[in-house]
Parts: sequence; structure tokens; C-alpha cells
Amino acid sequence: MTLNIDPQAFTDLIAKARSDEDFKADLLRNPKETLAAFGIEADTDIEVVQNTSDKVYLVLPADIAFPSPSDEEVEATVGPVGRSVCSQSYSCCCEKHAMVEGDPLV
Repeated sequence: MTLNIDPQAFTDLIAKARSDEDFKADLLRNPKETLAAFGIEADTDIEVVQNTSDKVYLVLPADIAFPSPSDEEVEATVGPVGRSVCSQSYSCCCEKHAMVEGDPLV
């Protein structure tokens, strides 16, 4: 399920739907085709709805299971797992480089 929309394209889409009643009707009736004509491709079904004065739609995100990364993937991203690695950065907390009260970087 993918629908990648550039934020500016989304803003342009909403502005066109608000200013062009025919475009909005097409978007509500045939969203996938209308989006494709607007340059936005989707590989999933799309339903476009519009809030009214007496009905508001609350859209919940899809339940997507994200796999937990392996220790190797974590280490490749942030460094060794389960071991203290001092980079002597502002957030260093190892005993060798412990920050002292009054340090301007603390």
C-alpha cells in the first residue's frame, strides 16, 4: 500500500479541489484516476471523503507491523549494542569523560 505525495503536491491538490467544483467532484467520484491525472500515482484503493457541517471523518492509520531491527542493524546505525561507547559528545556519560557540575556544556 503506497501513496507518496509530495507536501507541495498535496497542498496544490487541496487548493484545486477547493477552487474547482468539477475537479472536486471527479476526485470524490474517481479518486485514483483523478489523482493520476494530477500526477499522483497510487498502488492501492483510494477513497476520498469530505467533512460536512454535521459529519466529520476520523481516519485511523493502517495497522502496520514494523519488524524489530537485529542487533547488527542497530550497531550499523548507532554503534555497538550492550556496550558503552564514548564519543566524547555533549551527552557523554562514561566515567572517563564524566561531565561535572558547572561545565558550560552540561
